[in-house]
Order: sequence, then C-alpha cells, then structure tokens
Amino acid sequence: MAGLCGHGARVAPLWNAYQALVIARDKRDPLNLDLPERRVIIGEDGKVKSIDYRDRLESMRVIEELMIQANVAAAESLEKARMPIVYRVHEHPSKEKLFAFSDYLRTINISFAKGQVVKPGIFNRILAQAKEGVHAEIMNDVVLRTQAQAIYSPDNIGHFGLNLQRYAHFTSPIRRYADLIVHRALIRALKLGSDGLTDREMQTLGETAEHISRCERRAMAAERDSTERYVAAFMKDREGATFQARITGVTRLFNSSISICESCGLGALNVMALARTTITARTSASSLISGPSIGLAAPRRKFASIFFSSSALFSGDRGSPSNCLTSRPAPGPWTISGFSQ
Repeated sequence: MAGLCGHGARVAPLWNAYQALVIARDKRDPLNLDLPERRVIIGEDGKVKSIDYRDRLESMRVIEELMIQANVAAAESLEKARMPIVYRVHEHPSKEKLFAFSDYLRTINISFAKGQVVKPGIFNRILAQAKEGVHAEIMNDVVLRTQAQAIYSPDNIGHFGLNLQRYAHFTSPIRRYADLIVHRALIRALKLGSDGLTDREMQTLGETAEHISRCERRAMAAERDSTERYVAAFMKDREGATFQARITGVTRLFNSSISICESCGLGALNVMALARTTITARTSASSLISGPSIGLAAPRRKFASIFFSSSALFSGDRGSPSNCLTSRPAPGPWTISGFSQ
C-alpha cells in the first residue's frame, strides 16, 4: 500500500478485499499472460515523439479483479432469475492450434502432450518455465495466438481464459452495448424500472450477440491498424538507422517478422537474407529450419512492413551466418534499408 499519499486508512478495506480475491484467483488459476500495451506519444508538432509501453499499476489490477467479480455476479443473478443472458464466452483452444503450439515448443525443447486435457494452468506453467529465458516475450505472444477468440453468446460454454463457469460483461467500459444488454436484463429481472429488455429483444439475443461480436472484432482491428500506422510513421524517417530487434515469427510469404525492441514496432525481413544456406519455413511450427531449428513466435499482423538489411547482423564478433542461426533468437542489430506501406 505504499505510495497512497496518506490515504492508506481509507483504502485499507478495499486493499484487503483485493488480497482475498487474489488468493481466490490464484486457486482458480486463470490464464496469466504478460502483454504490455503500446503507448504512442505525440509531440507538440503533431508528430510521433516516441513509442513505449504503458505502465501496469497495482491499482489497475485492483479495478480489474473487482470488475471480474461484478461480471460474475451479474451472470449469476440473471441465471437465478431465469433470464436470457448474453454471456462472454471463451472456448478451449482448437486441436489445430494446440498441435501447432506443440510443434513450436518442440523447437525450443519444451514438452507438451498433444492429447492432454488442456487447462489455463498448463499454459501458465509453460509461461513460468520460459519467463527467465530468451523466449519469455515470444512465449506470451505464442500462447495468446493459441487461444480462441472470446465472443458474446446466449449459450454458455464458460470462459476458458478466466477459468470461470459463467461470465457476462457488466462493467467493461469499452464494450458499451454488451453491458447495456446485461443492465437492461437486470432491470427486468429485478423489477428495477420500465426500461428493461423487451420480449422481442430477448427472442433475438442470438442475433444481437453475433452482431456485437462482429463489431468488436472490427473495432479491435481498427485500433490495431491505427497504432501500426503511428509506428510506421515513426519509423519512416529512420531509414539507415540501427536498432536492436528480435525475430518473432515466420509467414507463408517466406518473410520473418521482426520486433524492434526500442520502438515497439514490427517489421519484415526476407529469411533468405539470414544465411546463404537452404532454409525451410514451417509456419505450422512457427519456425525456420536450417540445420538446427530456430524457434520463432507465430506471425504477427502488420499494417506496414519495414524491411531490414542483414549486413549489420553478421558484422563484428557475430561470426558466420551458420553460427548466427541458433535456437536462441538473439536481438539484431538490424539496419532499416527501406520502407513499404
């Protein structure tokens, strides 16, 4: 409770409640991904000044945990009242994604039984195993891409990621219409007013859930594309500059994805620039094969591609290209040699 500027006594009950919820959460063992959110800083001239990651404060975790409990309580209250609900559901990962995940783990010598019953805790143990190594950041990305897309549905199948049997969005400020449906369902169920869900609206909840799920995906794509546009604008004026970067993926177009450590940006590098030897791309295992395999993360979606030359990769003490192609995806440096949008 440090840093509360003299308000510790006021928030102590809230903090104690949060600590109790943390204990319950740890027993539930939900999926525990570490996915920093990029933040674009705009200067006084209207141009991108810098790009970094947002701070993840403990106060945010308090709010997040309380919101989850409120969402669960809303779903339970509506079920108790036998009211139709638009649940927030999250399916188990598909067999195809689990097979690809297993293939990837094999490239970095981590075992994963393909036929096992998968629970969030299994992914958490793999994340913990990779946490202190060079694959920590990549592993979070790979685990995320192994998961199904959470959607809205009137049919409850539970929430795999949160490891909850029932869940509805009641407090999420960025999904306003989904919340409004739950609010109005509660108004009708608990007889809190005259503006609850109508009979017709309850009969068409399936269509409504499908529509808002589709709109959510569209909004997420727009947000991601706008951020990538800022990143691309930030990198466009830096042709010829050298950055630390990490190989994070391989695409079917025989390009490898590059994550630039300094700017949080993404780029593309033709894998033939990595070595003069024959290279086989295995997108199913998210890896490149050239003698010993190189473990890579699943491909990242790119709004703009920034292409890099490999001249800096093999300079200094890095040795021959064959020595550079190891299972450790060591950072660059890479030099930006061109820009494509």
